[in-house]
Amino acid sequence: MACFLAPGVVLLAVCQDKTDLQYQYSQAAYDFLSQTVDAKGRNLKIITVPTPTYLKMTEEEARTLHCHEKAKKRLAGARLAASYVNFYQSKDFVIVPKYGVPEDEEAYQILKSFYSEKDVYQLYSKELLLGGGNIHCVTMQIPKENEV
Repeated sequence: MACFLAPGVVLLAVCQDKTDLQYQYSQAAYDFLSQTVDAKGRNLKIITVPTPTYLKMTEEEARTLHCHEKAKKRLAGARLAASYVNFYQSKDFVIVPKYGVPEDEEAYQILKSFYSEKDVYQLYSKELLLGGGNIHCVTMQIPKENEV
């Protein structure tokens, strides 16, 4: 729902559809962050990015998805946790999720504007989303096992 882009700068996913339950959550998060300060006592700078159009898992996607028996079941009609906040940032470039919805371009432009010194790419990532995560999730570092 939110992440730090830089010290004192937060990217917040905000839903504009007042009929969507996510709208209440994003407004509450915005209100909270607006009253929050950073470690130096400064007000946070909040950059908002839209939430993507409400995405659901299709019958075909649910039927062809193979989950481990202990994994959370992925059912047709279930809302997918799509967010542009789930992006990857390297030293030289940024990879932003893309879903094939109208909000893709606005999210791209917002992150491209913030990361103007880096190359910013969008990657269609619904397949990752079907598994319950997205670009940032699959690029997380894996700790090295303790050597015995």
